[in-house]
Order: sequence, then C-alpha cells, then structure tokens
Amino acid sequence: DSDEFRKYAVRSITAFVLEDIGYANVSANSRRVPVVGDIPEKHQTMYMWRSGTCGGGYDQTSHDTNHDLCISPGYFSPGQWRLFQRYLKAHEAHIPPPYSADALGNALESAIVWGYNTLQRIACPNGIVSNWWTLPATGWPYKGRLQCSNSGTQAGAYYSDAARIPWRVALDYLWFPDVKTPFYDEQGKLLGSFGAKEYANRWAGAWMQLIQGAAVDQATGQVGQLSKDGVLPLLSKLPGCPTVPSGFTALPNNGWGSLPVVTTFQVPMDGVAPCTGQQWLDYVANISLDQCVNYQYFDLGQEVIIGSMLAGNAWFPLMTTAFLITLDKADGMELGLDLDQRGTVLFVKKVTGGLVGLWNMRNPFWRVMEGDEIAAVNDITIAGKLVEEIRTQQHLIIKLWRTEQTRTSSCPRSSTAPTAPVPAPAPPPPTVHPASAAAARPKAPSAAHVAAAPAAAAGPSPADSRQGAVSTTA
Repeated sequence: DSDEFRKYAVRSITAFVLEDIGYANVSANSRRVPVVGDIPEKHQTMYMWRSGTCGGGYDQTSHDTNHDLCISPGYFSPGQWRLFQRYLKAHEAHIPPPYSADALGNALESAIVWGYNTLQRIACPNGIVSNWWTLPATGWPYKGRLQCSNSGTQAGAYYSDAARIPWRVALDYLWFPDVKTPFYDEQGKLLGSFGAKEYANRWAGAWMQLIQGAAVDQATGQVGQLSKDGVLPLLSKLPGCPTVPSGFTALPNNGWGSLPVVTTFQVPMDGVAPCTGQQWLDYVANISLDQCVNYQYFDLGQEVIIGSMLAGNAWFPLMTTAFLITLDKADGMELGLDLDQRGTVLFVKKVTGGLVGLWNMRNPFWRVMEGDEIAAVNDITIAGKLVEEIRTQQHLIIKLWRTEQTRTSSCPRSSTAPTAPVPAPAPPPPTVHPASAAAARPKAPSAAHVAAAPAAAAGPSPADSRQGAVSTTA
C-alpha cells in the first residue's frame, strides 16, 4: 500500500488501455456507431479488444487476415475492466499525461458495452461462442464472420481459447452485480440491458436441462438420478448454431472444459429458487472438481482461478478495509498474535490474547481478526522486516487490511441434482430495467458446499461476494 505500487498499477492499466484496447491509435482501433439513436456520446465510439501489440480488434495494419479485424471472445474481461476503470478514477494523479481517468475509462466502458452487445448476437442460446471472430471493417461489430484463427484453434468452435469466457463473465457479476449494460438494436434504440447475468444464465440453464433430460428413464418416463460419471460428458452435447457450427469441442474432463461453466451457477437465475440454485452449484462444482484431470498449466491455471471464485469472489480489491491499531508493550506482556507468512504477505493466523486481546476488548468495532493482513508496522511495509519490527519495537502502529468474510449458505446440503424444472436456456428478449429493479433482483447462491476443492483450499481465504460467494468444507 504505497504510492509506488499505486503508480505502477495505474501505469500498467494505462498501458493496457492504450495497447490492448487500442486507445493509443483511436482512428485505427475504433469505429463510430453506424446509427446514433439512443446511444450516448461516450458509447458512440466503439472499441473492442486487441491481441496485445500483435494486432487484432479493429486494427488493419498487419495485412494478415488472422490478425486484422480479429478478436477472441474469450479475452472479453468486463469485470476486470470495470475494476480498472474505478481504480484509475481513484488514483487519477498517477495517470501519465496527456491522458485522463475519464478518457481511459470511457474506452474501457465502450469495450464492455460493445463486447456484451456483440456477445448477445454471436453466442449460441446455450452460451457457447467461437474461439475467434472477424469484425466487419464498417458497421456493427456483430455483423462479422468466421474467418480468422490463431493459437491452433478453429473459428466456429468452442475450444480452449473460448473456454475462458464463462468465468470472466461470471466474475463480472460477482464483482458488479448491480451494474446494467445497455443493449441496443441496429437502429441504436435502447432495448434494455444484456450483461453478465443474462449470458451466464444461458450456460447454467442449458447444462441443467441436459442433466435433467439425461436422468429420465426413456422406457418408463420416470425421473431418476444421473450417474456422476455422466454429468461432465453432457457438455459435449451442447448444440452449435450458425456462429458456432462446430459446437462445444472442449474436453469436459479437463480443467478448462467444465470448471469455467461451473462458475455460471454462481449467478442467480429467474425462476430458480435460491436454495435450488445453491443445490445445483454444489452438485456441478463437486463433480467437476472431483473428476477433472488437471496436469497441464492451462488446466491448473483454470482450476486456481475457478477455485478462488467458488470460495468467495476471487478477492475483490475494492472491498478491502484498512484500519490502524496502536499498541505499547508492557513488561512481560505478550503481543498475542500468531502470524502466518504466505510469500510476501503476512496474515493474522490467530489472536491468542495479550496486548491485541486487550485492544479487541476495548475496541469492539475494530477488532483484530483471523485473516487480517498486516500491511505495515511503524511505516515498514516489507514483509521480511514486519516481524522484526514487531519483536524489537516498544511502540507499535500496525496497519491492517480486511476483506469481507465469506458467507456460509443456510441452504441444506445435497449431493444430488434438483428435479424441479429449470428455465429454457434461451433468454427472453431484453427488457428495460427500471431503477427499482435492483431491489427485486433474485438472490444468488450465497455459498456452495464444495467437498473437494483443493485449489480453493490451498490459497488464502477469499472475500465474500455480494451475490455469489462460496465456502468450502474439508
């Protein structure tokens, strides 16, 4: 927590907006909307996302059809981009001239809006989307075609490049559940919103229906319980559509096959009761974490990311609270802390009494708790020197960081799939959401009971999500 770190973060985000969103060359990397209609000025310049400095997005300078006008939908990261936008605003003083938080933030917001407007059209009703999509040189970005391909994956198929999109969109909901992304028709008319909830529901609803359909005895029509070994392979039966004719070609038993789809069950679905949604999340999470084979970096990387999401909300940085405690050591009085150093970070493992115990008694609203991070001691921020400072100094000013605690679900635990009918995977047409709609938003699964989640259990305890936290049990 220092200006040096904040400056580095701000400049890294700025570089991302300039190069990966393309704000460094507006004329090459953006397009004006074909029709203005209801579209506000800040959204009238359409940005997509590039493939780093190699090209992609609206760029046409490489003269290579696999780079020019090419995007990978799986790199759409609306949750991270919203976080970038807010971080730039909070630390605008560190943005290098001539750029501003508003200008950089508007480019990020444009990529989010037109990313979701494109995803709504080019994804199948069940959520699957192509590894690659070629944008049109002019017109709406969703009026493109299946042409470019890179990284050894095909256009028109859902495989390893596209496989990132379910968790990236689900993360947008976990971090920003109340944000509505405007959805426009081809005349620029505002039809309502389409965002993380609507897209995630396509995935979860489609898999739910496949599971329930496979559990029906074809001879008797009786509904039973599908063998757990039969749950993951059902993903391969998700049908394609004109924009993804090859369908779901990912390997369901790999970490990047089923685990990203599991995160979409953290997003609430209209018509599904909260505890029913919780039961579904527990069911698919336990099976996927138990049966996925993860030997390669790509599989393991997905497991770590999804594990942190299922264990909470992947530690949302802006939900951290900082506070100070002041202690003066008395003769023979212990500090009263057990500490746990993880890499370069020092956490409170346990409060055992002593000076910290007395502090907690006298300051009930700012109690030191298990899981708090010690950010600084007497302005010392280097982890290796924090313990030495605590041991050797008489007067201690300790700065702590705290993230919200993970909520535990009050729903009954179950290892079976629900039998109640689920909504169709194809969502209804978008409708306008009034300002009061947030109050009526359905409640998401608040905590999944994951019996075997090694990736989640191995890391630090993540913070609770406002809408989709998950707790783990050993």
